[in-house]
Amino acid sequence: MKRTIRALCVPALLALTGCQQLNDATGKVGQSINSSLSSLGNALSTSGSKGKTTAADNLPVNTVNGLGAICRDYEVNAMAGKKNWIGKKISISNATVLETQEAYDTMKYLGAQRDHKTYAIIFQTADTKYCGGAVLLSYYAGQDDDILKFKKGQKVNITGVVYDIADRTFNTHNNGNMAEKVIKLRDGIVN
Repeated sequence: MKRTIRALCVPALLALTGCQQLNDATGKVGQSINSSLSSLGNALSTSGSKGKTTAADNLPVNTVNGLGAICRDYEVNAMAGKKNWIGKKISISNATVLETQEAYDTMKYLGAQRDHKTYAIIFQTADTKYCGGAVLLSYYAGQDDDILKFKKGQKVNITGVVYDIADRTFNTHNNGNMAEKVIKLRDGIVN
């Protein structure tokens, strides 16, 4: 009888030891994944708060005289135009504000709770009438008050990362002034 108990205890003990080792290994893998995701999240942070670094801050800035060159590239060959400009950080001086608005936020529409609103500025540049821009602004504390200071017709300097070039698919209050082709920017800073 003692041999039977020992014979059953030894495999059970080995199984428990194996389970403990497997549990330890799984825990270490989980910790490693959590650490990696946290590091990635910090590197890709797009909070835009003044004083915080974002992924867009590390991109070189391409100064352009207006949206005309980007639109011409897109019109000559849409795929090549997108390949040349999407992901590039551009800076434009003297853009004309057409409208400021709270940006459509799909996640908010689906019920996600957000800490803050997302704003966009619709703008145009002097070098083209058929092409305009929309820039999603990076968030920072005090932005809710600052957005109220922008006026239609005001000249501003805009910096942002091109994320799409397309035909206009959204309405604005100033549809008569808005171009049919739109260069869409994210991580935007306007001053």
